[in-house]
Amino acid sequence: MKITRQHVEGDRRGSKNGYEIELPNGTIIRGSWKTGDKIIVKNGGVINKFDKAQINKNNDYLKDLRKKALEDALATFSKCEMLQHEYLLKKGLDSFVYVFDDVIYIPIYDFRKPTKIISFQKINKNGDKFFTKYLSVKYGFKAICIDKLPHHYDKIYMCEGFATALTIKKLTAEVNGVNVLCCFSAENLKKVAEYMYKAKLIDDSKIIIAADNDATGLKYANEAAETTGYKVIMPPWINSISDFNDLYQHDEDLVKKILNNA
Repeated sequence: MKITRQHVEGDRRGSKNGYEIELPNGTIIRGSWKTGDKIIVKNGGVINKFDKAQINKNNDYLKDLRKKALEDALATFSKCEMLQHEYLLKKGLDSFVYVFDDVIYIPIYDFRKPTKIISFQKINKNGDKFFTKYLSVKYGFKAICIDKLPHHYDKIYMCEGFATALTIKKLTAEVNGVNVLCCFSAENLKKVAEYMYKAKLIDDSKIIIAADNDATGLKYANEAAETTGYKVIMPPWINSISDFNDLYQHDEDLVKKILNNA
């Protein structure tokens, strides 16, 4: 059984977060490691009992792959040190983060079970970002402050990228009761926001979506806001700036003003 990695439409150019598996009976399974979504395609008809047996066998195979991938990733994570990193320093951030072999390791937790690590995002010094192979980040998040539960905060910002999350926390450090949730993609931000809304974990008025000002970021932020009523803020489009870290490097005071007025 062979797994072919595929590009998923809407993901970063050059990324291969998707997969395609062709089973012996011609059934094709296509999915995304990042979101956990998948579709099953059977050429020439409906899926029968034999097909289902093949799919179940494949599911067991994928389950074993995911288990081994997480075990290996956790073993590597245990070797990390808390260090500053070139990628963040170039973005004006002197935060200490988990680093192993000059690569940042960001643990991704399941928002439905906040103590459970489900994957990692790795970032090298050039800013290339990779999720752990075979592991989904659906409903995944990383809270910049981890000492309290979400409902203990007076204000929570939600954003896509790790550098953006660190930027927002840095510029709100003097304000008590603020936390920032990094959701790793626009689509996943929407998933986390909608889950938080349905679970009623925190007063809706305390949650702010700090969207990237690009087509994908605005699409999912506005869809999340339509469902939840959460407020959306975004950086102005200046010199191709698309997120709050870009704007921070261009005009720190303007970012503070937008955050303080949210």
